[in-house]
Amino acid sequence: YEECLSVREHTDLPFVLDECIQDVGMMVRILADRAADVVNLKIGKLGGLTKARVVRDLCVSAGIPMNIEDTWGGDVTQAAIAALAHSTPPEM
Repeated sequence: YEECLSVREHTDLPFVLDECIQDVGMMVRILADRAADVVNLKIGKLGGLTKARVVRDLCVSAGIPMNIEDTWGGDVTQAAIAALAHSTPPEM
């Protein structure tokens, strides 16, 4: 994360964070640091659907657009991604 933040501080280009988002605490830090313009949320990396929903809600409240995905999975994983994405405001 520190390396990403350093790059972010030296560019005006839109910045996407991905692999470093592993829990709610990190998302709170990202928001406080204004470290991203967009985030990729991976349900499995966040610890499941409930924790991913909390992070999603933080992003929605902060106006940070997101991609909701996962690193792997079958039909159940795809259903979880679809459910979370479908319950997210379309503009996010």
